[in-house]
Amino acid sequence: MQVTVWPRGKTRTVVSGPLGVDWGAVPKAGTTPLPMSKLGELLSVQASTRYEPGFGGHDLASWTINPFGGYAGGIVRPGDHVRIVAGGSTVYEGEFSEATPGDDGTVTFHARGYAYNLFDYPSIKWIPLVGPDTFYPTTNLADGWDYATTELGMPISQIAGPILMGVGALPTGSYGAAPIETFNMLGTLLTAMQQEIGERWAVWGRTLVLGPDATVPTWRYPSPDAVVAVADTEYATDVYLWYQATASAFVAWSAATAYVIGDLVTKDARSWRAIAAGTNHTPAEGAWWTELPVTIPLDWYAMAIATDAEGLQRFDRRVEGTDYRSLGLMTSTRAGTIAQQLLDQVKGRFVFTGGFTVGPESGFQSAAGGKAQLAFVRAGQMCDMPGLRTSQGNLMPGGSTSFIIGQTTYDWSVDGTESLQITPMGAVARSLSQILSAPSQPDAGTQVAAA
Repeated sequence: MQVTVWPRGKTRTVVSGPLGVDWGAVPKAGTTPLPMSKLGELLSVQASTRYEPGFGGHDLASWTINPFGGYAGGIVRPGDHVRIVAGGSTVYEGEFSEATPGDDGTVTFHARGYAYNLFDYPSIKWIPLVGPDTFYPTTNLADGWDYATTELGMPISQIAGPILMGVGALPTGSYGAAPIETFNMLGTLLTAMQQEIGERWAVWGRTLVLGPDATVPTWRYPSPDAVVAVADTEYATDVYLWYQATASAFVAWSAATAYVIGDLVTKDARSWRAIAAGTNHTPAEGAWWTELPVTIPLDWYAMAIATDAEGLQRFDRRVEGTDYRSLGLMTSTRAGTIAQQLLDQVKGRFVFTGGFTVGPESGFQSAAGGKAQLAFVRAGQMCDMPGLRTSQGNLMPGGSTSFIIGQTTYDWSVDGTESLQITPMGAVARSLSQILSAPSQPDAGTQVAAA
């Protein structure tokens, strides 16, 4: 096991690590990799991955060393690129966050995955003008992404995935039309977009990957304790989603539309009323348009309702609500789809009550039957557990014994011991309120010192 950090140096270049990331005129290349083995004996390593609504990819990592001759703080600093390797292959990539000296002379270093950057940068539209530039919140992910990467130096440098209109491109157009009541982080918009189509996102290294859940098992674990429990406490039978309806008098301005006096449009988060008839006149104060203050009539607010009819036959009715107004105006179809996707996550069903831990000799295998290398098992992959039964002794409904891995935590120690904790998606410790809340900053969980 090897851990390497790329310090950005005293000049604090924006992004460090192999290949670097171009950003403005600030130099990135040439940082010298620093193997942790040069600082001291590597005692232990812990690395985790996650794959769930609102967060995916490399999550948290920590490693502990026994320094040669003591530790001098400041050698590595927050934002430095971190890579953990086993047998020449990458286990984890992220950015250094902090170091914690121990009472016994050891030092534990912590890192976080680059996915957290999506919740550090708001989606902002920037329009350079002669005079004060214009900045405003936007639900156009491409615009927000461009500002974050080009102007602010967000270090996620590549985009890949089957839903894109071409590798390296993001969907164009705004997610919700103006008015926008508050800033949305890039991760918020990304989560909403993927949530609507029943897909997810993950950041592996510095690459954003978009796409559907896995459908073919990568791993197989014929566990002797393959038992699950019925969810009977944390569930909802109805999800009410509060949103801003697009059935208002305001529509997005189009150059091809012939407007008449009194028509109401929005453009660049501003509202306008036509004061003359015509086509292809860009909204601006003058002979054709007059700007209006942004007001929100009560009838713009609507509720999308998704109900688990089958669940009502087995469970008592429980209604949960969520507020998606910050994502701007949306259609009833879009709101209904999101409500149904949320219901699918929280309705009463057979689920794992928690995770399980495996070791090198536990019988955890590849789908083909080969011995698994535990360090390379990732969240988002599918695992099959033959003979999976409910706590009542019944086989899983429909004969389904496979699940998507929602979280992994890998532990390695210098004495040769290693273990892997696996938590199926849906069993990750998240409350109903967390699942149903509008996309927001993910819970970073608890990061402990590597044992």
